[in-house]
Amino acid sequence: MTKQEQLLNELVDCEIQRRHLEERMAALRGQYLASEPPSAKESRHISAASRARMSQAQRKRWAAAKTTRRTTPQTAALKKRWAAWRAGRGPRPGAR
Repeated sequence: MTKQEQLLNELVDCEIQRRHLEERMAALRGQYLASEPPSAKESRHISAASRARMSQAQRKRWAAAKTTRRTTPQTAALKKRWAAWRAGRGPRPGAR
């Protein structure tokens, strides 16, 4: 068998596979279009009391996160230098 004949055989095989895939895709499209459309997701109603509890819990989490942060002396000094620079009483922090 020559190289050209091998290539022709492979091409024919690919064409056959392509036709089978197209037929299968057409069948699946038909099934999809025949099925019921997906229903719209209903929005979930959350009562005012539940929203209030959720917001209170969020405030509690944020308060706990704020208290766990510790400022080092270096951080406090840098904040002080930035405040002085914003007020116009000192050089820009980090400038040489």
